[in-house]
Amino acid sequence: MSTYMSDDVTDNAYILHSRAYTDSRIIIEFFTENHGRVAGIFRLPSKKRHFKPQPFTLYTIHWRWGAELKTILFLDPIANAEALVGKASYCGLYLNELVLRLLSKEDPSPEIFAAYNAALKGLVGGQELEAPLRHFELGILAELGYAVDFDFDSSGNPIAASNSVAYLFKVGEGFSLYSVGQKQVGHVYSGAVLRDISARNFSNTPVKKAAKQICRACLAPLLGAKPLKSRELFL
Repeated sequence: MSTYMSDDVTDNAYILHSRAYTDSRIIIEFFTENHGRVAGIFRLPSKKRHFKPQPFTLYTIHWRWGAELKTILFLDPIANAEALVGKASYCGLYLNELVLRLLSKEDPSPEIFAAYNAALKGLVGGQELEAPLRHFELGILAELGYAVDFDFDSSGNPIAASNSVAYLFKVGEGFSLYSVGQKQVGHVYSGAVLRDISARNFSNTPVKKAAKQICRACLAPLLGAKPLKSRELFL
């Protein structure tokens, strides 16, 4: 757990989850720019008992350090909520769930916060959902120490940017050159697709499909057996 010089802290944050605690107080899980994931108790204003913090909104939050549940002194929106509707809102909830499940409390993660902020902005409009999600998933994997190398295979050789050269992927091992007839345990991808993922070029369907499969495979052991609730929204 991180320690800080001052008992009172102000930071930018997004609300990940909130729930009722008493008639006049709620518990908020929030993701801060400089202090990681923090949970605290917020007393509702007397004239706003039905107030509910909005997800996908950047707030300034001021809280007091102490026990595991902090005392939130105030929270003010910096900007209006990102306009996520329909499937885009489900994607936003998926991002929130990844942060809640993968990040330890009070572990500063400014790079992941920046990636989260960029992903929300990328989801606005709902025209392209795959690219913002893959950018965030690959980013959080890298920051957690599980980066996938799309430029070199497991033997240290450059991955060929060719549709005629195939590679077998194994979580924790990376990509190995695949030959026709070789026993296949896992997914096989062309070198061209892998190099497109490396360049974060998600403009065509095969690349989108491959990136989704690879990210899901890498996240699975980190998330454990408990299903993600946000994925059920897409069914």
